[in-house]
Amino acid sequence: MKVNAIRFVHKALAHELLLSLQGGPTFAYYMALAWTYMMQEDFPRCEECLCEAIQIDPVNPNVWAQKGHLCYLQKDFVNAKECYERVISFVEDAVDLHFVYLRLGSIYLEEKELGEMLEAEDALSEANALNNTNAEVWGYLALICLQVSAQPLPA
Repeated sequence: MKVNAIRFVHKALAHELLLSLQGGPTFAYYMALAWTYMMQEDFPRCEECLCEAIQIDPVNPNVWAQKGHLCYLQKDFVNAKECYERVISFVEDAVDLHFVYLRLGSIYLEEKELGEMLEAEDALSEANALNNTNAEVWGYLALICLQVSAQPLPA
């Protein structure tokens, strides 16, 4: 999966399904299949797989992060924000927490409300703490500074 070998992943997942001793697909199976569909931009199938994964493990932060990414790619920022906020509320961290904070911060930034700006800054600061070499995070943080400095403070 790390080298985007989607065809190989599909073959491996088919083999995994045949060998499954549990009598059905596992959480990992649905997550891997959802990833391949997301890479192929087959969003309806990706969502189906994520819904199945949620049924198996509804408190796994990785499934909610993937669902957030799916919503984000579909420009459904309201649901993406909800999923990302759910991810950061879990005790266990998602594997790609950096991207969760990055995208959540960008959603807050787009909403352009002063209260949301503070949340955006917090989310992007957290993303920066996870990876301080990401230029996109620094760019968003600069935009927040510009937005906040241009807005009058509440009395």
